[in-house]
Amino acid sequence: MNMRLGLCASALGLALAATPATASVYVVGISGSMTGTTVTTLCSPGPGCLPADAQRNDAFSGDFSRMLGAINLASGDNPFSFGSIYSGGLFSGIINNDGGVLSGRDLTFSLQTCAPGTPSVGCQVTNGSARLFAVSGGVPEPASWALFLLGFGAVGTAVRRRRPASVWVSFAR
Repeated sequence: MNMRLGLCASALGLALAATPATASVYVVGISGSMTGTTVTTLCSPGPGCLPADAQRNDAFSGDFSRMLGAINLASGDNPFSFGSIYSGGLFSGIINNDGGVLSGRDLTFSLQTCAPGTPSVGCQVTNGSARLFAVSGGVPEPASWALFLLGFGAVGTAVRRRRPASVWVSFAR
């Protein structure tokens, strides 16, 4: 009887410890479609280059996919920024954590091919946005996996230690 009570108490303790905390670490990626503009510097304004001819604006739309890695996400809205405006682009937006179900909104993307404040011929500045985007992942943090394995070990140990039922046979004399 004590063994069963101990197992029930252990199982209850593990279940309570395994419930998500107010914030958990998730390994996430984002993907979706965005629209925006790319501004290309064609010439430096001056003699021979009118200001109206100095830049070309091109609209774009396309798909994106980026692995963000491990992020600490609390319940509710979580603003994030990932990357660099000068190397691969800067992604910023909001990831919503609704009990482990992740969704994204208000994504912005910025990429600049030249150093700040030094526009030169061929420089491009790209800005894009997406109202909604997909968030993949939701891989539990290592502590959750440890509790999961500890629970299996406890159940396995309890089953292995179970004593066979004793049968008492008495014969009439």
